[in-house]
Amino acid sequence: MKNTFKLLTGVIIIYILIKLGCLLIKTIWPGSFTTHLYYLVYLSSFDSMAFGGLAAFFLFKEKKFVTEFLFSKLVQWIVFPVLAISLIIGINLPFFNFEFFSIMFAFLIVNLAANKKSDF
Repeated sequence: MKNTFKLLTGVIIIYILIKLGCLLIKTIWPGSFTTHLYYLVYLSSFDSMAFGGLAAFFLFKEKKFVTEFLFSKLVQWIVFPVLAISLIIGINLPFFNFEFFSIMFAFLIVNLAANKKSDF
């Protein structure tokens, strides 16, 4: 159980560090190769998959956290409108765009899949 959590958080941290490193390299040595390398790492979105894995981990292994926090009305009424507005307006968060939407959709999927009292 703890190994799964450590693995997924490790993947997220390592991926973000690699992405930061590629951005730094692209900034220091601008060129076609470094730009393509950065975009390859940026678009691979391994951290998005890890965020989904963390959501599943919390749903199946940390029931108390899920029912008390993720299923709370406050979280639902913050996350769902923020996600909807972000998609409608087309919010773009440089560098953390995929991470933001991964977390928002993880909240949405867990709530819609497992919360019988969901407001949405």
